[in-house]
Amino acid sequence: MAILERVLVTASENMTDENFAKHMENRHADSLGYLVGLKTILNSEYLLRMWRLYHGHLHRWRIDLEHEHGEP
Repeated sequence: MAILERVLVTASENMTDENFAKHMENRHADSLGYLVGLKTILNSEYLLRMWRLYHGHLHRWRIDLEHEHGEP
């Protein structure tokens, strides 16, 4: 069984809203249905919180991700 080597990236809690949107588009595109322009729809605190919660769930549900996040 091959061991998946994961890249360590910034904790999502420490990302700016713009960098978080880029992170989702670049590292989680398949989980977004390849949605592009995510930052254009992150126009409210509520939506931003929902996307960040979804991101946290992705990291709990998917064991095949090629990256992990550093400590907040």
